[in-house]
Amino acid sequence: MYCELAASGPEVGLAEGQAGNSEVGHLTIGAGRVVGTTLTRIRNGFDSGTWSRSPVWSSLRGRPRVHVAGLLSGAGVHSHYSSLIQTALLAQQAGVGQVVLHLFLDGVDSPRGSAPQWLQALHEACRAHPEIVLGSVSGRQWACDRSGSFKITAQCVDGLFGTLPYAPFSDHALAEHLKNEGESSFPVHYGAAGTAVALGEPLILTHHRADRTCQLARALNEITELYSLVELEGAVPPERVFFPIEPLHNGLVDTLAQN
Repeated sequence: MYCELAASGPEVGLAEGQAGNSEVGHLTIGAGRVVGTTLTRIRNGFDSGTWSRSPVWSSLRGRPRVHVAGLLSGAGVHSHYSSLIQTALLAQQAGVGQVVLHLFLDGVDSPRGSAPQWLQALHEACRAHPEIVLGSVSGRQWACDRSGSFKITAQCVDGLFGTLPYAPFSDHALAEHLKNEGESSFPVHYGAAGTAVALGEPLILTHHRADRTCQLARALNEITELYSLVELEGAVPPERVFFPIEPLHNGLVDTLAQN
């Protein structure tokens, strides 16, 4: 005897048509019910307005410039391009003067070569908001490393802070790179001039999973005022986390413990 189980979409707390991933397994197996993923919490928080009312915004209100950095991906495994857009829009609502987007191109969770379509989606969403500007653009190879080698992570940090001379970003530069390699190894390029993170300026990480974000967060937290959508194993102070972990109760483990 066997049965077939759904492992994608609303049946496991994801959006319609979205593929399942390991986070879904961690949350769902043994829960006995549908549990919304962190990305679902973020989207619901944006749609309902609860995210805009988060007390975390109080320390960002009225700041002249805030940086938002995250994985530009449509897969939703570690991050989603919509989270970049939503964070930028809410920062604007909080009275931030300028929002600078720093993009880590995917090509691992999302199909290799798909970066241009996600860039286009981002441009379309931000077209009516001239105060949202493009900062650095690079592949995820350096931003999502979890090997423990901070030498790798330093390349991402250098890109965010503009400590080395980098070429200007263009669609042509990305297209040339994609002829031979995936976007995950795209070297750091800069968007608008003067958009590097300056000392003292806040930066928000939009990844919704910790495993490939903690190493970068630890490096950044030592040199800038760092915020995050989710908890990153203590790398970001709890008062700067928009969506802290919500414990699950009354699942299989609780039932076994009670009996």
